Amino acid sequence: VDNTPPAGLKGVIAISAGANYSLALKSDGTVVGWGIDFTDLIPPAALGSVTAIAAGDGHCLALVSLTPAQATANLKQNVQALARELGRQVLVIAESDANDPALVSQAPSGYGLDAVWSDDFHHALHALLTGERHGYYQDFGALTQLARSLEAGFVFQGEHFKFWGKPRGGSPAGVPLERHVICAQNHDQVGNRARGERLSALVSAAAQKLASALLLLGPETPLLFMGQEYGEAAPFQYFTDYSDPELARAVSEGRRREFPEFSREQVPDPQDPATLARSRLNWKRATRDNELLGWYRALIALRKRSITGSTRTCRAQVEGSRLTLSIPAEKPAVVVLADFAGAALATIPTGWNRAMDSADENYAVRVLAR
Repeated sequence: VDNTPPAGLKGVIAISAGANYSLALKSDGTVVGWGIDFTDLIPPAALGSVTAIAAGDGHCLALVSLTPAQATANLKQNVQALARELGRQVLVIAESDANDPALVSQAPSGYGLDAVWSDDFHHALHALLTGERHGYYQDFGALTQLARSLEAGFVFQGEHFKFWGKPRGGSPAGVPLERHVICAQNHDQVGNRARGERLSALVSAAAQKLASALLLLGPETPLLFMGQEYGEAAPFQYFTDYSDPELARAVSEGRRREFPEFSREQVPDPQDPATLARSRLNWKRATRDNELLGWYRALIALRKRSITGSTRTCRAQVEGSRLTLSIPAEKPAVVVLADFAGAALATIPTGWNRAMDSADENYAVRVLAR
């Protein structure tokens, strides 16, 4: 057996010997082999830049360093291979607040994922409905931002983000709106609050109806948080079940330090079983005569009929306290009139039918359909 290294081999940073072959790792991340039957044992170049090697009797191992784009592409390829094996459709969605259009852009310029969470819709809507301006809500509060989130997906497209102290996001031009996943509530936005209050504990029923109309009739892909459709009153608090005493103590103490504006008693202990118990859904509220649930069902039916299969675009216009959302942007089939001051809505124009209506002294929403 000739185990002599190839002539001219340079830049070697590591070597590993197998039964009848040897491997050398070069500084450029490539691997060179020699000996008997080593060809099939060399790590494929598609793995990326190899950083460590180990040769065995009939196999070898390689540790590779992938760029984020390479790692994400590999993840999606593996998921799609599994999907084909299972005979299912599986989507890979990025949970990211970076407003990075590359996440859903195709290679080589992007990561090629199927969709991305677009938090700006939630933040703009929540700031308007609750008046909260702490944390990342300090960068929101204008009705024009809500309109931009609906028309473009991202509000921040490279502008300075005060909460980060630096620019945030990039232009989503060319990214279809259905690739943006939006919500009015989710496990993070509720569970990361000090006391885990849902939107139902913070705003009126009319405000919830307004929020759901914009969420479910917008061109983006809506995400519903369990229980919001019937106005679940129970909080969704941050709860854990760690068996390691030190870890459990650190999590409980860290959670309380996270909210210095609240007293110790006001921040539920994640390790307390009562915190989990308080967060359980009360399905008895989801009855046929639940008004909010009926509202959601009507919105979903209208979305299925007029939004899902149509052109996924919109036009969002702001006039004073009113947002007018037309879907799609050209020749709209649905219009949502949402007023954030409870002002009386205009009369129904000719050619339109009033599909849904709700109002109180602070919020008014009307849905028109052809």
